[in-house]
Formats: sequence, C-alpha cells, structure tokens
Amino acid sequence: MAPESLLDVSTLRDDSDAALLARMRALVELLNTVTHALVSCVREAESRRWAKKRGERLPTLLRILGVAPAVAARIVYLAQRIESIPKAARDFGDGRLSLEHTEAVARGLDVITSRAVEPVSEPERATRELSLLAQAISGATPREIRDKAREISNSRDSDTGAGGVPVAEDTTLNSLEITSDDLGRVIMRADLDVVAGAQLGSAIDALIRPRAEINGLPEPRSKSRLRADALALLVHRAGESAGGLPRRAQMLVTVSADRPDTSRLSWMGPITARLASRVACDADIAVAGLDGSGVPLTLGRRQRLFTDHQRTALLARDGGCIKCGDQGSWVHAHHVEYWSRGGETNVSSGAILCPPCHVDVHDNGWEIVMGIDGHPWLRPPASVDPQRELIRSHHRRTMTLDTAA
Repeated sequence: MAPESLLDVSTLRDDSDAALLARMRALVELLNTVTHALVSCVREAESRRWAKKRGERLPTLLRILGVAPAVAARIVYLAQRIESIPKAARDFGDGRLSLEHTEAVARGLDVITSRAVEPVSEPERATRELSLLAQAISGATPREIRDKAREISNSRDSDTGAGGVPVAEDTTLNSLEITSDDLGRVIMRADLDVVAGAQLGSAIDALIRPRAEINGLPEPRSKSRLRADALALLVHRAGESAGGLPRRAQMLVTVSADRPDTSRLSWMGPITARLASRVACDADIAVAGLDGSGVPLTLGRRQRLFTDHQRTALLARDGGCIKCGDQGSWVHAHHVEYWSRGGETNVSSGAILCPPCHVDVHDNGWEIVMGIDGHPWLRPPASVDPQRELIRSHHRRTMTLDTAA
C-alpha cells in the first residue's frame, strides 16, 4: 500500500480486520523508516556543526521543531552512534526496528564496551550486536535488551577473570540531587549502585498501600503516584523514634546453579556472581538457588494461603505477573488448581499474578497450565486466540531454543 493510501484515515471503516492489521503493521514500519531518516538528518547536522553555529544544542533544536524532550535525546544519542551498530541500523532503516529498540542495542553495546577491562575486538563487537539484535527482534523490551547486555558483560568478566568494579556496582559514583522548580515542586535525581537502588526500591514497594474505592472502582492512583506516596511515608517514618522505624524490606537474589554469572537482584536485574556472593551475607537479603531450568525448590506447608517463603520462591521463578510482567507488593500468589477444587498450597501449583490479570484468569477465560519444565504457561480464551495455543510466562517469552534446553 502506498504511503498516501496508508495515511488516508477516511477509509478506515472500509477495512476488514485483516486489512486494518496490515495497515497498522505498514504504518509502524513507515514510522520506523521515517524516524531513521530523521536520525540520519541529525547526524548530518551534527557533522556540519549546524547547531553550534547557531549557539544551540541539537536536542534543543529538535524540541523547537516539536519533538518531545525524551525523544529528542534518543535521536541525538542514536545519531552519534548509528554507524557503530550497522546491523541494527539496517533493520531500523528497513522499518523492522523501532527507535527505542535500536537505541537499546546501542546503549547495550556501550555497557559491554565501557565495562570491559580487556578491549572488545571488532569481531566480538559484531557478535554482541547480533545477540542484542536477536533479543530486539524476538520481542524483548528495551529494558530487557539492556539487561541482556549487562548479563553479557557480567559473563564476559567472569569468563576472562578480569578484575575491577563494574559501573553498576561502583558505590563511588553514587549521587543524589534535590532541587525545586519555579512552582515549588521538589525534583529529585538519584544515580545509585545496584544494591542501594534495590534497597530503595524494595523499601518503597513494601510501603505501597493501594486502597479500595467505596464505589468498587480500582485504585485511582498511578503506580508512579503510589511509589511517591510510599516514599513520603518512608521519610515520615524515618523521622519518628527508633521504635517506629519500618524494618528493612527484604531483597531477593536469584542464583543459577549452572550459570552464577547470570545472577539477578530484585528491582535491578543482572548482577555479577561476585556481588551476588557478597550481598548473600546480608541477613536481610533472601537468596534463591535455581536449577538449570530456573525453578526454585518447593517451599512452605500445606495451608490455604501461601507463606512468605513460598511467595519468595514464586517471585524467583515467575519474575512478577506471569501474564503482563508487573511486579510489586500488590501481586497475588494464585492457586493454579483452585484451593476449593482440591488444589494444594505449594510452589509447584502456584503462580504470580497482578490484580487485573488475576481477574482475567478467574473471570475472563484465561487459564494457567503447569508445564513439564516446572513453569506456568497461559492458555488464552478463544476470543483472544481461536486456537488457544499455550503462551510462556512473561519473563520467559524471549527465550531461544538454546536457553530453553
């Protein structure tokens, strides 16, 4: 379909479902291609020192042209690095990759090269780019692509025996800025190492208290607002007497038996095996050992509600809601086989769901099946997928055959 026809929205009502989907797919590819062209223009403008001649910065000029600040920053960042990611740039230009995914590949390579004690050769760089690009094409989010880059970096350091402290774990780089704007609002910007970040995130999350509305409607506050309210409560409690201080929220470290370099810290993602070993000495940090399939040991007793230990094991396995990936203290431990129908309260028959997805399982036709791999799978209702084919739990959907084996 020609671009002119794609942009003619007056004919949308005449499109069949299949035609509408095809139009949307074509528009996404066109959007990616156009954004790639804009990145190329910005790169050319930078090579001409175009912005500096006018006493401006490129992000500022893009904002004047109507580009949102966050998008302008991405475009400028990518314009400066587009030639260093030729394979991702090609897919970006062909419309198969978005601006955000292409930026994530570039930032991921920056993580790998900046943290490397031994220089990264060009052949290795090309291999690493392909690995991150495969993640992007498989459906991984930009955050998941960056996490993959950190895993590669951790594994590379482990394989080479290189020393040094990774940037993510370097406490000497920590900073906190607190300023106020013209309206008197307090603006905070923190740059923390992974342990401090995980402690802060866990402490805030432990104080989040979603409320039920009298009229039965769901919690009206956004998650961002809930976290801000929890931070205010944390500060308030810190000012009280020692007896009123909240206990430190527990963090979770998951350590794979066969790949300790892929250890993960709750809230912060991949960490080095060295850091996992160090923080495991802290009594306030829970450590879950995983087998080769990523399944923790069965914990807990036979009872109606899941224990804290069982919830910890389920979170270690599922990584959050198995349907949407949501995390937080508001997630529920769900009986795959309902308790009322004889289901047991143990890890092998439980799954983590956020409240909306819990409703989908109970009321909207979604089903959970425990696979032979020890992980829960989702079967969508026929209204979503007429074939009702099983879907992996959220954090396992970007697996490849070699990682699933």
